[in-house]
Amino acid sequence: MTAASFFQAIRRFWWATLALALVGAILGAIPEPATTAETSTTTYSAHFSILLSTDDLNGVQNSSLVNQLMVFTTRGEVPKRAAVSLGQQEAEGPVLASQVEVIVDTNASSVDISTVQPSADDAVAIVNAFGDELVTFIAEHQDEVRTTRLDRLLERQLELEQQITDLQGDLADDPNDALVLAKLEAASRQYSVVTEQYDTISNSISTLTLSPLERGVAIPVTTGSGGLGAPKSRTTRGAL
Repeated sequence: MTAASFFQAIRRFWWATLALALVGAILGAIPEPATTAETSTTTYSAHFSILLSTDDLNGVQNSSLVNQLMVFTTRGEVPKRAAVSLGQQEAEGPVLASQVEVIVDTNASSVDISTVQPSADDAVAIVNAFGDELVTFIAEHQDEVRTTRLDRLLERQLELEQQITDLQGDLADDPNDALVLAKLEAASRQYSVVTEQYDTISNSISTLTLSPLERGVAIPVTTGSGGLGAPKSRTTRGAL
């Protein structure tokens, strides 16, 4: 085909050429479907590890206090103290406790306190606060419980001693009073039981000791999620 014949064909079928150009322009303007864009979020986890030991011959596994460590960590005094140590009000303790996970492993004789936070500093500060306060509280709690029990037993001893003295006086006035004699024997038995309990607790060395093994260290955790990217037209894509 010569150049002259080619241009003659274009002039003859100009309408077809124009139609094809319009169709191409329309198709190029249609946007592509939105594409999935990957996004990522980084948070920080931290752990506070504690080792458990006891003077009890039955071992850590049989300590009733071990079974209460999770409760002590997330309820009551420990969360309040942790909040204060972080510069917050005691009332914020339960909120902080809800962000903490506690795992008590009796087989490994250990406690793991962990949290996940948006910043590394927050994660480390929270687990350190809860770990430190738990160690301190358990030591104080055991001393307080032991002292309270001894005080109650000592008070009961003194009461029974006074009862025995009074009953002995009554019995001296009437040696044949069977009722007084029965009361004296009952008070004497109670006194023996209380004295034995007092001596047992006084000589007991069964103490649960919590020793920090590793303080909080922040570990970044990155998670990915899909999102919708902006659609592009074929015209724009062609320009790019």
